[in-house]
Amino acid sequence: MDRNAYFIVNNEYNGTYLKVVDAINRGAPLNIEDVMYYLDTKHIEYDVQRLNSYIFEGNYNMQLKLNNKRGLRQNEHLKLEIDRYGMRVVGKFFAPTNDGSEMTLEDIIEEMKRNNIVSGYILKNIQIHVKARLYCTDILIAKAIKPIHGHDASIEYFFDTQAVAKPKLNEDGTVDFHQLGNISHVAKGERLAHLTPVDFGKPGKDVFGRVIPAKKVARKVLKHGRNITLSEDKLDMYSDVSGHATLIEGTVYVSDVYEVPNNIDASTGDINYNGNVTIKGNVNTGYAVRATGDVVVEGIVEGATIVAGGDITLRRGVQGMFRAKLTAKGDIVSRFIENCELVKADGTISTDAIMHSEVCARGEVIVKGKRGLISGGKVISSTSIFAKTVGSAMDTPTLLEVGIDPDRMERYRYLEQEIEDRSKDVDEFMKLFESFQRKVKAGVKMDNDKLKKIQDAKIIYAENNAFIKDAKQELEKILAEIDSAKSGQIAITGVTHSGVTVVISRAKLRVNDDISYTKFVKDGVDIRMMPI
Repeated sequence: MDRNAYFIVNNEYNGTYLKVVDAINRGAPLNIEDVMYYLDTKHIEYDVQRLNSYIFEGNYNMQLKLNNKRGLRQNEHLKLEIDRYGMRVVGKFFAPTNDGSEMTLEDIIEEMKRNNIVSGYILKNIQIHVKARLYCTDILIAKAIKPIHGHDASIEYFFDTQAVAKPKLNEDGTVDFHQLGNISHVAKGERLAHLTPVDFGKPGKDVFGRVIPAKKVARKVLKHGRNITLSEDKLDMYSDVSGHATLIEGTVYVSDVYEVPNNIDASTGDINYNGNVTIKGNVNTGYAVRATGDVVVEGIVEGATIVAGGDITLRRGVQGMFRAKLTAKGDIVSRFIENCELVKADGTISTDAIMHSEVCARGEVIVKGKRGLISGGKVISSTSIFAKTVGSAMDTPTLLEVGIDPDRMERYRYLEQEIEDRSKDVDEFMKLFESFQRKVKAGVKMDNDKLKKIQDAKIIYAENNAFIKDAKQELEKILAEIDSAKSGQIAITGVTHSGVTVVISRAKLRVNDDISYTKFVKDGVDIRMMPI
């Protein structure tokens, strides 16, 4: 092992002597300052020049006589070097005189306590010295217990807290102002945020036992508004409703009503929302609003698309420019419906006027109010249509139809058209096939392209025949539903103008002269007009 050089003071009958034990291996040579410190501390007289020469020459076979007096007995001595901040203590041990005693572990601890060193003892290093007696060697015998620093509380949000309107750049280089992505959609039960709680850490102690505080840390809590629930440990935040989430000054808000303060236009893009939507302005042409809940529009709807999982309420009405499409799983209420491609509700449709629009409802269509007008277009209801005036003095073609679910009637008409179109295709194939057979009988050779064309046509022919067969069976079922359905009614409390066509189930009536205060009901296979 390596060992520093050290010295021993021997008290003899004829004087006081200095004995040096030389270093071993890579141990440090004797430091004269250590010797002078010890001799001065113990008040032992010596000649500085003789001591310096002795150590400089390094011939330690002979002892150096320090003085002619027999010295006092000295036990092992501990020199302490204490960091000014109390962070570490380095001890240096000096051997006892030949008639002195070595320090025990308890002696060393007691000496440290007398110097107010009461914490952070490095017992392992002290025990090594007690065993090996490493004199004139710096030994770290105490150090501060450093604080364990904690960390601030932190919050992780699981929704887009920076949602802003950003137009989408299409692959062709054009800009799409419809999909702006400015809504942070959340579903009921969805986790919104997680709080990692503050860690205060653990204070330390310096060698004098004084507390070394851990760094200050910041607390945080999950702050929220309505429609939000915290977990029992207050560390997770969940949405109670489907809607949209926003973060405002550290507080999370969830609403199932998305309010647009202005128009639906290039500044907002299309709205796709899982909840209710309220629009304070207009819905401009070419834009769409889709919501799983209700849609309320305070302004005018132009040639736009509105799809609602609940009701649609238009405070001022719709001027559709023959482009507007309104579809609701619930009711539709509008001040007026004008020039719309389609207005369709699973519930009731209520309005003051319908003009040149296709309107379909599973429930009633109620056109009442100041005008109560239906003029132009097509109005269909599964049950009833009520209005004040139908048609116009100009004999505007207007269709009123009740008695069957509009979806079933639409399916019926689709199947009718498909059967007609596919039957024509079948006839065309039969002509092609007959021509092919005549050519084969005449010995005309067919190239591969023509043969493949015939094979492809045969496949389409088979598909069309199968479709026509199934479609006719479905048509029969729908007709049976129509015939067995309870007949609806159409009640007009004002004038029904000529040019109006009334359909109840499969019965049809064209009004050729203006009539007033009339109810139309089915009577067998006919429609009967009754006074109101």
